[in-house]
This record gives sequence, C-alpha cells and structure tokens, in this order.
Amino acid sequence: MAKSLNKLLSSLEGLSSHCISEDLLERILPVAMELTGAEEGHILKRENDLWKIGNFFLSMDPGIVDLFKGKRVFPCDDPLMNFLPVPLHNRNNLFIPLYKDKELFSALILKRVNQTQYDLLHLLSLIASLYLKNIALSYRLKEMENYNEKLKLQRETAERFLQLGTIAAGLAHEIKNPLVSIKTLAELLPFKFKDKEFREQFATIVLGEIEHIEHIVADFLDFAKSSEPKFALVEIGEFMDETLDKLTSQFKQRNIEIHRDINNTPLLIKGDLSQLKQVFLNVLLNSMEAMPEGGNISIYARRELSSPGKVIIKISDTGRGIKEEDKKHIFEPFFTTKGNGTGLGLPICKRIIESHGGHIEVESTYMEGTTITITLPFWDKTPTKIGT
Repeated sequence: MAKSLNKLLSSLEGLSSHCISEDLLERILPVAMELTGAEEGHILKRENDLWKIGNFFLSMDPGIVDLFKGKRVFPCDDPLMNFLPVPLHNRNNLFIPLYKDKELFSALILKRVNQTQYDLLHLLSLIASLYLKNIALSYRLKEMENYNEKLKLQRETAERFLQLGTIAAGLAHEIKNPLVSIKTLAELLPFKFKDKEFREQFATIVLGEIEHIEHIVADFLDFAKSSEPKFALVEIGEFMDETLDKLTSQFKQRNIEIHRDINNTPLLIKGDLSQLKQVFLNVLLNSMEAMPEGGNISIYARRELSSPGKVIIKISDTGRGIKEEDKKHIFEPFFTTKGNGTGLGLPICKRIIESHGGHIEVESTYMEGTTITITLPFWDKTPTKIGT
C-alpha cells in the first residue's frame, strides 16, 4: 500500500490549482488505471445539464446522482448500468466519483479491479476532489481580482471626475481675475483713447494679464497630461547637477547658496528624465521664491538605510515656510499662497513621483524653512547607459 501511495503521489506531482479541470481528469485516469491494473478506463464528464462518456451524451436521472453521494468507490449496479451506454454495460465496472465543492463533478469508470485497491482508489478520489476544489478556488480568486481591478478603475474614474470638477472651478476662478482687468480697461478705452498714458498703461496691463492666462493654461495642460513615464536608467547626481546648472545665475542674483550632499556612489533609478527634471526644477524654484532676500538650499540624496531598495532625496531651504493651516492644502490643484502662482506645481510633482512608484511629502515650519522629501525605487543593476 505504501509503495502504491508513493507511486500515486509521484504521478500527480506537478499538478497545481492553475491547471484546468479537463487537464486534471485526463491526468487522473491513466494514474488510476496504472495503479489498479485496469484494462479499460473512461471519464464521465459533466457538461451543463448533460453528462458525456466518450462520444455519448447522457441525461443523468437525479435518483442516479443520489447513488454517488457519500461514496468514493463502488461497483456498477442496475440503476447505473441502465444509465450507461450499451458498450459499457458491465457489472465489472467500478465508479470513482470526483467532487468539486461537495457537488458531483465527474467520475472515472474502470473495469473492475481487485478489492484490495479500493482504499487506494478512495484516496485517489479524495486527492482529485481536492485538486478540483483548488482549481475552483483559483478561478474564483481570479474573478475576484478582476472584479477588484474593475472597482479600482471605477473609483479612479470617479476620483478623476471629482478632481476635474475642482480643477474646472479653479481654472475658471484663476482666468476670471485677469479677464476682469482686461474687460475694465477695454470698456474705458473708447473714452480715454487719446490719453497717451492710459494707452501705454492699457498695453502693459493687457499684455501682462494675457501672459498670466497663458501661464495658467500651460500649467493646467501640464497637470492634465496623462502620459505614462518613458522609463530609462537615470543617475540622481547627474541630472540634479544639470538642473542646478540651469539655475546658477538666478541663485547668484538672489544671494542663495547651494549645499550639495549627494552620495558619490551612483544612485540609479528607473525614471523619465524629463519628468523628473520638471519635478526638481519646480521644487528648487519654489525654494528660491521663498527666499527673496537670500538664504540656503541644501540637497541631500542617499540610499535609505531602513529600506535599501529606496533612494531618499531631501531639498531643504531657509525660506518663509508654510503656515500650519495651509499645509493640508499644498497638493490640492490651484491652491497657492503666491500672488502670481497657479497652485499646480506641487500637484504636478506629486503625480509624476507617484507614477514612478515613489512618494513625496513636505515638512515646513513657518518663517523657518521647508523640506521636500522624495522617495524613489533604487535600481541596483549596473547600467549600460545612463539617461541623458
């Protein structure tokens, strides 16, 4: 018995809940025939309300189904014989029912074997039924995963529409103000057209307001873009230096000192170089604008010790900081404390960093300074080419 059991288990090795029910039946039948020495073997399959053996389709009487309940192996008797097609009318046949979730799913039909094999066939039926249950559970899990993905998509769509409403309201508000100025001046123009000073004032203000509207629309389009990142290998120190170089003259004009503390060992990530440059350029410009009278900006980048699979980047300034009541709004579209800002900079940064599998957070003390912390996944393989 032990030898036969080992043979049974080795024969079923490799089956998993990922196989389909048909595969399992085709695998079980030859195993049962080999273990018992049966000369013939057939599979009774359930297909909706019909049952199939070979090329024969049968309609199984509920009373016959009841004969299977609670049994694992039993010989053919008269009711079953009457159910089977004529070529299988043989009282030497054995039935081995297979269940899925306590419901009869299929059966193996073998030419009668030695009764000493009943226990082994009983075990085979149990094992096969467990496999069938695993297959059913695997299907249900997949269905649940698909349903969860649909729910997630629906939720994201609903959030997008909600956000769109907020953005539309903010956009309308932001554009309304410069339009009011333009409209007021346009209404006065016919009456003051001969006034040279007014005409000059009109041209200056209108052009300025139009540029402001263009800036709002450009920021809105950047925020609304849903383009996926084009990933390549990027080295943090390299693209950070390129970003700093673009702002060198502005830093000097504003009396701002830069303190760079970036690990000499290459800090590699997979990212979209242009999008990441946009993030850090935005953060650095915010820091610069927060220090109109000069100050310090510190840039720190290292692999995170508590999570070696992450790169942590901190950009700190000694600027005006953020008021406590404003902190919870900083990632909301169109929220800004600047007179000429659109409030889309940080929401754009947040969206880009999260699309890279990262995280961004802000710590700030009013009138003391702000620290932006960005965490991104580390790429620990030697690059063939670093993004440029």
